Amino acid sequence: MKKLAIGFSKPRGWFKPFSWAIRLMERTPYSHVYIKAHSDSLDVDLIYQASGAQVNFMGIQHFNDHAKTLYEFEFEISDEKYKQFMQWAIINSGADYSIKQPLGILLIKLFNLKRNPFDNGRCAWVCSELVGYFLVSCMGVYISDINLEIVGPIDIFKLCQKYFKPIEVNI
Repeated sequence: MKKLAIGFSKPRGWFKPFSWAIRLMERTPYSHVYIKAHSDSLDVDLIYQASGAQVNFMGIQHFNDHAKTLYEFEFEISDEKYKQFMQWAIINSGADYSIKQPLGILLIKLFNLKRNPFDNGRCAWVCSELVGYFLVSCMGVYISDINLEIVGPIDIFKLCQKYFKPIEVNI
C-alpha cells in the first residue's frame, strides 16, 4: 500500500490576481489543488498538478517555496492503483494548462450556464479537473452530479471531506 494526499494551497506571493479571482469566486482560502505522492525508489515527495503553462511534477521543496498548503487529505492506495496513477500522471505530464476553461467556469457561475463554453476534453487541464479525473478514474470516487469541465477547487475539497481523512499541515 502507498499513501497519497490531495492538497489545497494558495500562492505565497502577494500580487496573484488569478488566485484572488479563484478564491473570490469559490469563496475559499485556497485557489489550487494538487496530488502529493512519495517515490520510494527516489525517496522524494512529488507534487502532481496543472499549474503555470502545463501539467507537471514538482519537488515538494520547490512547491513549498512558491505555495502555502492550507489543507491535505491523505489516503492509502494499492500498489497496482499507485502504478496506474503514476502511468497516467506521466502520460499526461506536459499537457497544456487550459487558459480558457477557468473563464468558462466563471461564465457558468455568473450566468448559470449548463456547460462550459470552452470545454476542451482532455486536451488541456485545470488543477481541479485533473484531480477530479484522478478521483474518478483511479480511485473510483462517484461524482455523478459534477461535470469535470466545470469542477472547481471547492468541489474537490467537498469530495475529499467525504471520502478521506484530513491531515495536519504546517500553516
